[in-house]
Amino acid sequence: MTEYTFQEFEGFLDWLADKGKVKVNTVRGWKSAASKILSILDEDKLQDLRNVDVEEVCLRFANKNGKDLSTASLKTYKSRLKTSLDEFFAWRSNPMGYKPNASYGVRKERQADSSNGLQNKEANPDSNNEVVASEKSNVSVVTFPIPLRSGLIVKLTDLPIDLTEEEAEKISMVVKALASK
Repeated sequence: MTEYTFQEFEGFLDWLADKGKVKVNTVRGWKSAASKILSILDEDKLQDLRNVDVEEVCLRFANKNGKDLSTASLKTYKSRLKTSLDEFFAWRSNPMGYKPNASYGVRKERQADSSNGLQNKEANPDSNNEVVASEKSNVSVVTFPIPLRSGLIVKLTDLPIDLTEEEAEKISMVVKALASK
């Protein structure tokens, strides 16, 4: 029995999400694309995914389902399938040394520190009243908790650290528009 079956592949993807090695939404996208594209294959082809020609199976999938999907969606599905299979094969070849590509791993966030203003810290969405900074798309951003009323703290997330007064005003106008009268 091979260790490269579709069932093993799905188990690997679940493991990535469960262990926090890859973002859950990323894994969902990979699983969805793989399930849809690989569903056109016979069961015997799913017994060893190393023998799947991604280009050929994606072309067959596009020919069969192309009228229902945009070209961009087909490209995205193909990319997700290829990436997830590449990760699966890398893990299978060296389970002990496997590390997922950092570009779709769990992001580190940072909090204030006296030396340069930032220090590494694991992201914790349930953290208390701390200002948390991170880098997104080469822009340093911060999550800022605001005690709104007794027992209620709201968080402004992804604010650029170098927020201008004009940008702050734009945000405040959106918030004001949400207020009940």
